[in-house]
Formats: sequence, C-alpha cells, structure tokens
Amino acid sequence: MGESAGSQSVCIHLISPLSAGLFHASIMQSGPCDAVNMLRDKSFAYSTANNLALLFGCNMTNSSQQLDCLRAVSSTRLV
Repeated sequence: MGESAGSQSVCIHLISPLSAGLFHASIMQSGPCDAVNMLRDKSFAYSTANNLALLFGCNMTNSSQQLDCLRAVSSTRLV
C-alpha cells in the first residue's frame, strides 16, 4: 500500500519487471501512476536543480555551495 509519493512507488513496482511475482495485490491511494517524472535521467535532474538554483539566486559553479545556498532559502520564499 502506498499513499501520495508512496503510491507512485507502488506504481513503479507494478510496472517493473524486476518486481514481477513479488506482490499478489497492491493499493495506490492519492497518487497518479504517471511514473514519467520518476524515470527521468540524471541530466534532467541536474538541469531541473540548476534551474531552481538560478531562480533563487544560487548560481554557484560548485554543487556543494549551490546546495548550501538552496538549503538557506526560507520556506516562505519557496512557497
């Protein structure tokens, strides 16, 4: 059983050949079975993270500094 993000995890198991035969039933609650975003490649993840960093003025070339900068962004700014 999975709810929200857990529901997407259940979906991944349902479509993965590696999970075949491991489950006899599943429940997905409050989450779509559109695993497209979960199956993107690493370059897409880096691009998305860099765009987010630029949006908040964290345009450092060092990824550790960029992560520290993003972690310092207030929750009110994020929302």
